[in-house]
Amino acid sequence: MTRHSTLLIAVFLGCASHLVGQVTLTAREFVVQVSPAQPWTDAGLDLQSGDALELSATGSSDQQPASGATVCDPKGVTAIGGQTADLPLPSAPVGALIARLHAHGSAPVLVGASREFHIAEPSHLMLGMNMSGTPPCQGGISVKVHVIPAGSSAANARRANRRPAASN
Repeated sequence: MTRHSTLLIAVFLGCASHLVGQVTLTAREFVVQVSPAQPWTDAGLDLQSGDALELSATGSSDQQPASGATVCDPKGVTAIGGQTADLPLPSAPVGALIARLHAHGSAPVLVGASREFHIAEPSHLMLGMNMSGTPPCQGGISVKVHVIPAGSSAANARRANRRPAASN
């Protein structure tokens, strides 16, 4: 009886260790709402080297903007003039969707309506609108976040098709 129990435990542990070694890497997709009421929105996403990140955005508003108010647009709001030197990303339009991919204080990058990133080092995604002071628009931006983990077949296929000179 003891031999059978020992054999059963050995088989169980062998199967369990085999299952632990198999990791399924699947793409994740979720939506983040970015508000002009705060400078940065934590997407709650940690990225690893080799991940592919796709962002696509649209303006969103749960309510009708006040008469004459500008609705937020991920490409920015052109009807607004003013100082661009005070913006997080002075080269991008006021109100445009921007992202930070690294540690606190890293330089933001323009996302606009869509952008794809190939992650070179572990990062954390923060999203914001290119603004300082009074929000330039009403509503917000709805961002669809699509992550393809490093090592997945989709990420490997993307890496194989990528041009060597491409950079993000």
